[in-house]
Amino acid sequence: MKSNQTTISDQYQQEIDALKARQRQLEEEVRHYQRHQHATRVFLDHLKILTQISVELDRIASLDVFLRQVIELGRIHLGIDRLSMWLLDESREYMVGTFGVTEHGDIRDERDKRWRFKGDVVMAFYNGELNAVVNEDAELLNDRSEFVGRGWHVAVPLLNGDEFVGFMASDNLVTRKPLQPYQAELMQIYGALIGYLIRSKQDRLRSEQQHIQFQLERERIKLLETFITNVAHEFKNPLSIINTKTFLLKHNNHDTHQLTKLQSINEQAELMNTMLDQMLLMVRLHGDLKLVTQPMQINHLLKSCVKRFQITSVGEERHWQLDLQDLPTYQIHFEWFEQSMMELIDNAIKYSAVDDTITIETSQSEDDIIIRISDTGIGMSSEQAQFIFDSLYRVDGARTQRGTGLGLTIVRKVIELHQGTIDVDSTLDVGSTFIIRLPIRG
Repeated sequence: MKSNQTTISDQYQQEIDALKARQRQLEEEVRHYQRHQHATRVFLDHLKILTQISVELDRIASLDVFLRQVIELGRIHLGIDRLSMWLLDESREYMVGTFGVTEHGDIRDERDKRWRFKGDVVMAFYNGELNAVVNEDAELLNDRSEFVGRGWHVAVPLLNGDEFVGFMASDNLVTRKPLQPYQAELMQIYGALIGYLIRSKQDRLRSEQQHIQFQLERERIKLLETFITNVAHEFKNPLSIINTKTFLLKHNNHDTHQLTKLQSINEQAELMNTMLDQMLLMVRLHGDLKLVTQPMQINHLLKSCVKRFQITSVGEERHWQLDLQDLPTYQIHFEWFEQSMMELIDNAIKYSAVDDTITIETSQSEDDIIIRISDTGIGMSSEQAQFIFDSLYRVDGARTQRGTGLGLTIVRKVIELHQGTIDVDSTLDVGSTFIIRLPIRG
């Protein structure tokens, strides 16, 4: 009987122990749930703060002030401990420092620091393979890179969408507080926000700089145009007088020697006149202008140009070959386009002998109208051809040929204003071909 009572008592005790164990388990689950609820509330509170931070950061115009505030606000309002931030430079080869926190909790300028973009973690961030790196047993280093203990370390990428902008890293060297469950995720969200704001501010600053440069360039061109216009006016009056006087002298003088000198004076005056006109046109072409066009038959224009040269070169044995295919009417600025074609033909005449052949061809591809102006003259080397469209460049280095060195530069600008391209194919002592392509507009 006593044995039975003992057995029942043991069973009761076991049940009581089991109930107590279950009670302790439930209490632990409740405490865990409460901790989770608390962490969730803190996380949500930090998300609200993060929204306020984003508004404050977005108002900052200066990128340097913005970068410093990222560290300051993250440390004060988000509870992130020793924080640093690194950005990928434009070459995408180096990580460049911004600001960080010292071992004593002070903000430090780290913009003079940079290191070559490498490392498994950073590369994984760059390739989008990692969202965060969390190490709860990491080595902690002081400002002199000396080991001072162990703690946690978190690194997250700064992202603008899928684009890697940089990364931020934090540890608990300053406060030695344990890592909270929400901190790594909070830093990820902060990193995505900062990445977007950094790229947005960089793009905005770049756009503002381009606008300022554009305005400065416009002012520079206006000043240059005013200067050249004034200079041209001052020169044109005496040049006009020189031309008039030489004209009168030539018609009242029969001395062959003096007539030769008068002709030389007249030619140089005309050359100066041409240079002034070309300088004025260069300024206009590089200014803020709207191209006014009209429909024209390019073949008719080219024939007219050739006829004008034939009239002025009567008695020369120059050969002309025209191969003009049917072309659609094309919208051009007549005066400038005609001047460009005259310049190319004149260039072919200058650098070829009087009995050489000048060929003008037109054709049409699926996308372009093509004009080729060729000569069988002196040609040029590939090195010379690289600079042929540069201002004041002359193939004839000794400048024995007449010209200003501006003609082909003007031609290229006019063609570009028509959305076209111009290239040269030349062989020394064989000849040159200038090839113009004008897009066929739909």
